[in-house]
Amino acid sequence: MDKINWLSILPPIITIAIANWSNKINPSLLIGLLAGSYFLKPTLTGGFETAIDQIVNTLTDSGSLQVLLFLYLFSGLMSLIIKSGGIKAFSDIADRHVKSEKGVFFLLWALIPVTFIDCGFRIVGAGSITRSLAEKNKMGKERFAFMLNNTASPVVELIPIATTYVGFNIANISIGLKAAGNQGNTSAYAVWLKAIPLEFYSIVIIMISFLAIF
Repeated sequence: MDKINWLSILPPIITIAIANWSNKINPSLLIGLLAGSYFLKPTLTGGFETAIDQIVNTLTDSGSLQVLLFLYLFSGLMSLIIKSGGIKAFSDIADRHVKSEKGVFFLLWALIPVTFIDCGFRIVGAGSITRSLAEKNKMGKERFAFMLNNTASPVVELIPIATTYVGFNIANISIGLKAAGNQGNTSAYAVWLKAIPLEFYSIVIIMISFLAIF
């Protein structure tokens, strides 16, 4: 049992190491999955068999399918907003009012109510709107990237409604409750709401990012 517990930390370490080296996320995740599967069944073909079984089990689980559908629908919505010119319209309006570096930073925060549904959409949407403004106001690219990134995932993670993180977190908590044999007694959503005040990384990085404006 102790051996299995220690081995469980190796797949994420392998995944992170390969991702840092290759800058490729999806292949790194696949290799991490195969590594973890091999540790569960250390035979010549055991890793592939276990990985396929896990993928099939995930895709046939109703909760996981709901999350996948949720994510695909949000991706489609994001694409429609971008293709329809919604982002360019916001950019044109902002260009008439923002005249300083601090103004760009405040605009990034002000865009949260219309870009909070997903961290990827937040970066693409808010980044597309404010990038030209950042260049006009001679803002350092590193500083702009720092502020944009730290007002994406950390912020979205703390919003309990209508985000991709809601579906993702509830799915993970549901799997944990099911494994613990407590699925019918506790709401996964209620557990997640109680955990939000404990999101220390998000809270601290948001405070640092806001103070960085000044």
